[in-house]
Amino acid sequence: MGLRILLLCAEQIGLEMAAAGIRYAELSQALRAGGAAPRCAAPIGSRATAASGELHVYDPQTPATLKEALRGVDVVFAPPLAPRLAAALVRGGRPWVVDLINPEPFEGLEHHRGRHPLARRALAIVRIDRISYALRRGRAFVCATERQRDMWLGMLAAARRLDPGRYDADPMLTDLIDVVPSGIDERAPVAPSRPVLRGGELPADARIVLWNGGVWDWFDPETAIAAVTRLHARDDRWRLFFMSTARPSLRAAMGAAERVAQAAGDVVRVNREWVSYADRAGYLLEADVCVSTHRPTLESRFAYRNRLLDCIWAGLPIVCTEGDDFAKLVAEQGWGRTVRPEDPEELVAALQDVVQAGRPAVAESMMRYRTEHTWSAAASRIHELATAALRGARPARLDPVAGLARARHTAAAAIRRPR
Repeated sequence: MGLRILLLCAEQIGLEMAAAGIRYAELSQALRAGGAAPRCAAPIGSRATAASGELHVYDPQTPATLKEALRGVDVVFAPPLAPRLAAALVRGGRPWVVDLINPEPFEGLEHHRGRHPLARRALAIVRIDRISYALRRGRAFVCATERQRDMWLGMLAAARRLDPGRYDADPMLTDLIDVVPSGIDERAPVAPSRPVLRGGELPADARIVLWNGGVWDWFDPETAIAAVTRLHARDDRWRLFFMSTARPSLRAAMGAAERVAQAAGDVVRVNREWVSYADRAGYLLEADVCVSTHRPTLESRFAYRNRLLDCIWAGLPIVCTEGDDFAKLVAEQGWGRTVRPEDPEELVAALQDVVQAGRPAVAESMMRYRTEHTWSAAASRIHELATAALRGARPARLDPVAGLARARHTAAAAIRRPR
């Protein structure tokens, strides 16, 4: 039997999935194809898919619900979890490869804007102690970009994880933390038998600007709405379509999604549900360009926009806000255009230029990148790190800082929950 690895997702897996659910389901399928013996676990409300294979559903508030999922497992791959839950993963010295693909220290600061100051402080304690515990108990780590890796190396140094002996054997410390972003489907996208947008939701001759994925509070949909509204005033074929605004989980929709819903009309069309993962190809293939806009924040500096990988898969040009690593790729690879934050007029010009150039302008470069950055490649590196983690030295068994983080996280979460 191959490596028995538990992929423990913190978001729901099912027919409708956001980036985290997609990542864990697809990695499970790729690991299985590569000869490993993966097992998936996801929170209450999840459903098994063809990619995920057998699925264990757990309650994030009840560590005992992980008992069956962990039975016989060699190593766990999971994001930073509540310390009370994470303690079950490492019991008995089981290695934990920590998935740090999300820049949570900054994402949380942005998401909780507008909350009561005391609530924000409690949420910050819960978030940072959860991450601190993972940095001290994890055996190896992965992130999405080199910029993220620099950030996490700083945090690992502060957590006293830069062991001299490990450094001597691996001066770049890539077996401690490596860049393993999400992958791209190796199968070509297939158009549905009937159009999903053209000639139905939108005119047959529409110039479709697609917002692919959810609408989170750290994004800037208002600039995209303003730009396409100006384009429509000059040429009524222009339309902006938001594929999804709801969330495929038990969490409430974010405030930005509500603002987008209020802007819906003839120019801005909004799908208030979540497009099924299996149905996404039709939208991507019918659109003329994808748009992704965000404000200049620390979240945007360290983020990796997983939803834009599907644009590469479908050969869809991209116009996005500059500042993050994916925008740098868009500029370097010639996949479209990048624009300054919160500048509707620059976005208008970029959308016009990219749509006029069309898909042929990006086809060759996107195809080349797609073949090199597959789910199989991502799964292969995670398998290597997990195998090395089994052989590697364990973190200190008694770590007072990890114990403090666990106790403080538990107390803060208990205080916060009733309110």
